[in-house]
Amino acid sequence: MLYQYAKEHHFTNIVYYVDDGYSGTTFDRPEFQRLKNDIEKGKVGVVIVKDLSRLGRDHIMTGYYLEHFFPEYKVRFIAINDDVDSEKGINDFTPFKNIMNEWYAKDISKKIRSAYKIKAMNGEFTGAYAPYGYKKNPNNKHQLIVNDETAPVVKRIFQMACDGLTAYQICRVLKNEKILKPRAQVINDTGRYYNPLWVKHPYDWSTMTIYAMIKNEEYLGHLVCNKASTSSYKSKKLLPVDKDKWIIKRNTHEAIIDEETFKRANEIFYRIKKRPKKDGKRSMFSGLLRCDVCGKALSLYSSDKKWDSFCCVTYRSFGKSYCSAHYIRYENLYDFVLNDIRKQIKLALNDKEAFIKSIMINTNQNEQKSKFLYEKEIKKHEARLNELQKIEKRLYEDMALERITPEMFGNLTKDYEVEKKNLKKRIEELSNAINLNKDTEKQVQHFIELIEKYKNIKELDAKILNELINKIVVYEREIINGVRTQKIEIEYNFVNKIKNGS
Repeated sequence: MLYQYAKEHHFTNIVYYVDDGYSGTTFDRPEFQRLKNDIEKGKVGVVIVKDLSRLGRDHIMTGYYLEHFFPEYKVRFIAINDDVDSEKGINDFTPFKNIMNEWYAKDISKKIRSAYKIKAMNGEFTGAYAPYGYKKNPNNKHQLIVNDETAPVVKRIFQMACDGLTAYQICRVLKNEKILKPRAQVINDTGRYYNPLWVKHPYDWSTMTIYAMIKNEEYLGHLVCNKASTSSYKSKKLLPVDKDKWIIKRNTHEAIIDEETFKRANEIFYRIKKRPKKDGKRSMFSGLLRCDVCGKALSLYSSDKKWDSFCCVTYRSFGKSYCSAHYIRYENLYDFVLNDIRKQIKLALNDKEAFIKSIMINTNQNEQKSKFLYEKEIKKHEARLNELQKIEKRLYEDMALERITPEMFGNLTKDYEVEKKNLKKRIEELSNAINLNKDTEKQVQHFIELIEKYKNIKELDAKILNELINKIVVYEREIINGVRTQKIEIEYNFVNKIKNGS
């Protein structure tokens, strides 16, 4: 159409500027910017578009180019279907046409967002690219299926996190083994998502990528949408959305990671954030040690006496007015933990039934206590909700009988509505906590299966520690009957039991 028009009106030296795939709501389009540069260099005398919307759908910027930019560079502008020709003068209806074009773009954007939201609520995947480890079903682009090539990498990343490796260490492993990073994998699979750096450095995994994968619930088989959004239909920049506004649909596709592994990976991974020292000692106990007073971590440091110790970070940062040192030598901690693990292995394997029974009694008592407290709190909140409903009913009757004005009614009920919302939210949280009935015996059995791997344990490493232990609480040293002692508590995974020692 444009070529035919140019030919009929004897325009020569025709050059095309095509911005397919870009929204008219922005003028930051590659080909439009090339057109603008050519105009500024005096290479363009006439601009011809099919209609005004092809120039842009932002009425302010479109008006700027029609009324200021083109006239400044003596460029004739023609919109064929809208009968606009700057040589004949811009008619009064043109600004209104631009406003209608922008309104149309806004309306279309609103409808598209709504359509995507509906699809997400129905459990349909709407992303441009499948999460790493998955691919789109060839028969249904809105369904995710496991990618047999990349899913094993995802499983390995989670296992390395469970073994106590940091994000930096995981990235190094993947790079050394020349495993394509996610964006490079997309390029390899589709030929799209092009960036020279991604092509030049296809194995340079980012720690941020690892962090995002570890907390991504889509690997549990759940669809997670609306994690980011644009500020307006004119902006393409994605901004993070509060987690309470995410759309999460459970069990929409096959899980790559099981619930237990996902939970353990996140617990361990996010308490281990620093790079290890060259000797590897930092990674072994990193994230496990806690001060019994302030609850903060214990950090490793080297002394002038040529031995390594752990010390409370609060004490080291602020001094004894905030907390005590809680010094413990590295080798002493190492020996204590190794011996206690051996003791637990011996107890569990020598008499499995007695071990399971003792753990279950302790756990069930704690669970029953928590359940009782939760149910008591729920009853309290429900009573308050009933009370608020009665109050609001009386206020409504007072308004209907003109004892109070509608304005007074609104002011009085405003705070009550906020309180009701908070109460309902808390009741839901407590109910969910009660409903999370853990299979205690299964957990203990899992712990026994785990420690069986280490029945002949000779030394410790980060993998063993993070597999078996949730935290280690260190107490301040004290003198008892003339003997210096130091209490240490080890909380093991899965069994929710704390073992004491000194």
